[in-house]
Amino acid sequence: MSALIISISSQKGGVSKTTTSINVSVALAELNRKLKIAVVDLDPQGHVAASFAYNKSTLKKTIYDVLIGDISMRKIGIRTKYGVDIFPSNTELANLDVDITNNPEVFPNPLHVLHKALDDIREMYDYIFIDCPPSLTIATKNALTASNEVIIPIKCEHLSIDGLVDLLKTINDVQKEANPNLKIKGVVATMMSSRGHLNGIVLQETKVYCEKLGIHVFLNTVRNSVRIASAVGEGIPAIHFDRRNDAVQDYVKLTKEIFNYE
Repeated sequence: MSALIISISSQKGGVSKTTTSINVSVALAELNRKLKIAVVDLDPQGHVAASFAYNKSTLKKTIYDVLIGDISMRKIGIRTKYGVDIFPSNTELANLDVDITNNPEVFPNPLHVLHKALDDIREMYDYIFIDCPPSLTIATKNALTASNEVIIPIKCEHLSIDGLVDLLKTINDVQKEANPNLKIKGVVATMMSSRGHLNGIVLQETKVYCEKLGIHVFLNTVRNSVRIASAVGEGIPAIHFDRRNDAVQDYVKLTKEIFNYE
């Protein structure tokens, strides 16, 4: 067994990237309890740990220590009670780009650092989700290089297509430079407002743009909800915090669509 590795990536913050990583992974674990699932946090904000009630500031070792070669992936894994293992990060990860760039003798293949690190765990899991940073950095390129597929969350507002264009350029660069087999699984619209006329217009524009490029846009969108933010504050995945919430149900439906569950 070798894990299917899926990056959740957006070059913009505030598009529910981490929320999507957490809730899709937990929803998938509920849909099939036999699956072994992990989430790797490659965002210095460290919100994955917080989403499962772990204080990132008290973590002794994180993904940063793995990537600079101090420790193996297995040593930092945390088993949660929600059927998902997490590999956390914190603000130290913000140093990674400088470390890699300034030490070519240590990192001769700068885009393959994460790929190499994941060799330690890829046989342990069916799915590994990577929560990418909200910027087009070496860390993001490492995630895309290590992945089989990428899911792109977007918030349907002004300039969202511009952000999508920038990310697609980065994906294309990675496909040429390091990972020709990387596939775009699809684009998902998040934080949708039922009263937001602009949401619908931008979503339609996004669909037209993606259709021209042969990129799938998921049918299921995710509504905006304060309950999602409340779940993070409580350190409980929203799937377990408020199952009846509309946005939570959206994530369940989205997960079924992504992984072809009836």
